[in-house]
Amino acid sequence: MNISSLENIRGGDGRQVRNVLWTPASASGDKSRGTAVFLPGYQYPPEAPIFFYLQGVFLDQGWSVLSLDYRYNENDVFNRLTDAKKAEYLMSDAEAFFSVVKEFTGKGTVCYTAKSLGTSVLYHMVRNNIDYFSNEQRQCIWLTPAVNHADIVNLLVGNTIRSAYVIGTADSFYRPALIQTLSALSHVRILVQPEAGHVLEKERDIVESIENLEHAVSFLDSFMFG
Repeated sequence: MNISSLENIRGGDGRQVRNVLWTPASASGDKSRGTAVFLPGYQYPPEAPIFFYLQGVFLDQGWSVLSLDYRYNENDVFNRLTDAKKAEYLMSDAEAFFSVVKEFTGKGTVCYTAKSLGTSVLYHMVRNNIDYFSNEQRQCIWLTPAVNHADIVNLLVGNTIRSAYVIGTADSFYRPALIQTLSALSHVRILVQPEAGHVLEKERDIVESIENLEHAVSFLDSFMFG
């Protein structure tokens, strides 16, 4: 496995954004089978469990993995903003990130995998680039959507974007009516995990929390490669 980074990934305000690019040892140059782009959560970094195991899934399939580490929880400018201004900040970042990722991946197959706050970043990417994301070579994985949950569902209702959707019933952002709406869409696969929280944990049950994670990774492996 080769490890590098892209020097030109910046936020909408011009700040440098940490990132890591993993390329499988079997791939040379840009000849990997596809690229997975990881968009982590507010306090759920790219090294966190589900990203760690999904990275292994993609690398085993001969894909490259580009992981962004924007660390909004450590960004004082972002954290001082009102909710409305935060949404604008994320939108600006999303466009800046997307322009670099699109250029880097070209016409290749790309899977955008977002968790929590990262789903808001992905939402803005998709909303502003519908034709690109409607291509059969693009897939989106939405892990425990947060503040833009309803917006994401409406976006998927109105556009054929191949997607997987994972959420737990104990997540404060879980809305049964939204999941029911998604269930009618042939281009969306859904995993609802009973009693799982926002990081797919089962309260006071470590073993079942690990099983939830295993189930989610298996579901997403099947979605992409099954």
